[in-house]
Amino acid sequence: MFRTRFFSVLALTATLAASALAESPDRHAWVPVREGDFRVVPSIQRDLAVRLDIIKHAQHNIDIVIWEQKFDESIGKPVLTALRDAADRGVHVRFATTWLAMKIRDPKNQSGLYLTHPSTRTPIEYRLFGGFDTKTPGLGFDASLHEKLMVVDGKIVLSTGRGHSDAYLKWLDTSLLIRGPLVQEAQDVVNSVFTDVAKEGDPLPNVAATVGQKVARFDVIPDMSPAREEDESTADIAWAEATLDPNAVMLDLEGAETGGRARILHHDYVHQIQDYYARTHKTLPKRPLERYPYFSDPIVSEMIRLLNAHPREARICSLSLLMHPELERAIKKAAKAGTQITILFNDLSAKVDPMNMPFMTALPHAINLVSASPNVHLLGLQQGAGWPYMYLHRKLAVVDDTVIMGSHNLNLPSTTDNDEASFEIQDAGLAAQLRTLFDVDAARAAIPVDRATLESELNSSILPSILGHQLLGTF
Repeated sequence: MFRTRFFSVLALTATLAASALAESPDRHAWVPVREGDFRVVPSIQRDLAVRLDIIKHAQHNIDIVIWEQKFDESIGKPVLTALRDAADRGVHVRFATTWLAMKIRDPKNQSGLYLTHPSTRTPIEYRLFGGFDTKTPGLGFDASLHEKLMVVDGKIVLSTGRGHSDAYLKWLDTSLLIRGPLVQEAQDVVNSVFTDVAKEGDPLPNVAATVGQKVARFDVIPDMSPAREEDESTADIAWAEATLDPNAVMLDLEGAETGGRARILHHDYVHQIQDYYARTHKTLPKRPLERYPYFSDPIVSEMIRLLNAHPREARICSLSLLMHPELERAIKKAAKAGTQITILFNDLSAKVDPMNMPFMTALPHAINLVSASPNVHLLGLQQGAGWPYMYLHRKLAVVDDTVIMGSHNLNLPSTTDNDEASFEIQDAGLAAQLRTLFDVDAARAAIPVDRATLESELNSSILPSILGHQLLGTF
């Protein structure tokens, strides 16, 4: 019965979805990029080291859109202290995060209060998006800013799947440092996000310090020191500082061959809902399988276009296999036409919650994918045997020489509940680097998942699967 209902809904919405995706415009132009424009940051220790250094060297502006800001000792507090220091130097800091994540990770909003109470020399613009007080009816408590973007001085971007939280210490993820002409497109997206969020409520007011009030400082704890990370933190920092230094001569950038082209893909979920309710005043469906046809998602559209172009191979990292139905169909079609498709995802062993609801809910989809063609290879992330990560959180697709990487989970909830931004980069060198990263991690900590295993799990988890479809949202 569950399977019958699922496929009925899928059939009823397929035509509408295809139409919506076909209308998705190329909102941002392609820009030329060179090999020196990108630097991959695999570990969270490297991410934290370079993030703090970028903030330290900011001269004018820091813009952050992040899903999760926690008031923890390892990640959250050091970042917040660095932002306060920057604002006290005169840097204009804009910070936007999501109400739902705050309620989960920082229910008293200590992070927001730390940034605004007492006020810094240049007051920090702190915006909390979502909750029950948004002005647009369709933006419920689970609507999210899911981008993970930091833009500094219009010169450098840190794009990642990570939030400012110690939870990410155990999650497999990757960040990307970006400079060059692509930075302006990221800045444009961040500006548009702040414009849309401003329509939904006011920023948290800054409060002046009382006489004699001291502001607590939080530094990196010893276990998070870059010196304990046996990687290229020093090189990351040198790369970032050269980018931000107006007097630096970046020979590695100026002397690099043209690598390809790139653009940012912004799924402006908040803006689309604001526009929808302004035009129609009708209620959007709540369930993702009924909701997705109402949204134009350029990230999904580009994935479909790439797969329809008969690539040799595609590697995809996804939180779960509850994919956008049109993307799922494109994967099956490409595999049947000969494309080798490998998908790394969280299987039952990669638990974040007691029932691992995304895995349970996605079981019918996983069975459909692995049954479509022997060219579809599913790899489930495992725990143990010295592997430090418990959960796959990397958002990545490498299709031949094209990379799509950013905040979009390449699954259905990213389309139906989240504002997202990912980068599409056509660069053979970067694609090769990320393919290697994918293959090394898969070899270390993933096992093939076949149809028999998935069907066995489905037969023992019908109830969680049904409940998951009712409750599914952000993830």
